[in-house]
Amino acid sequence: MKVEVDASGLARLEAKLERLASGMDERLTQAVKQSAARITGTAKGLVYQNGLRYVDGMIRDSLQPVVNVEPDKVEVGVETHLDVAVYHELGTGPVGTAAGYPGEAYLDQPVSRRSTGWTYYSEDVAAQRAEADSDGEGKGFVYTRGVPPKAFMHNALMQRREKEAIAIQKALMEDVET
Repeated sequence: MKVEVDASGLARLEAKLERLASGMDERLTQAVKQSAARITGTAKGLVYQNGLRYVDGMIRDSLQPVVNVEPDKVEVGVETHLDVAVYHELGTGPVGTAAGYPGEAYLDQPVSRRSTGWTYYSEDVAAQRAEADSDGEGKGFVYTRGVPPKAFMHNALMQRREKEAIAIQKALMEDVET
């Protein structure tokens, strides 16, 4: 007894698998870069919601896409190196602690904030008080207990995470289906 197996399609399958594997890294990197750009755009759109008054554009302009593609993991997101942006993202002082940061569970370590308020001097406040009161000299000191988190980066990630996971998967599957 003899069984014959037609293996003529194996060569075509092998060639297709090699073609898929050779372009996989490039497709993945490109898809992840596009996802990071979309997440960053969403975060920039969220910066001045929730009452953030720091409106000169510096915080928005500081946001940059994050892409890290390694053999076993892919990281995509948005980041900033601007201190003021970080303070508004996470919140500060007792006000920030009371409000809590919605993305804290995703951080490598808990958010640490000052437990008391603090005083700082503001030229703008001094000028406003001087205009309102003839005895406004030296009255530019402001006491604050902090600000609640605005979480514009976290909220952008949460809004886009499912859509971006699907977009990345689709980009990787394009050649498989052809």
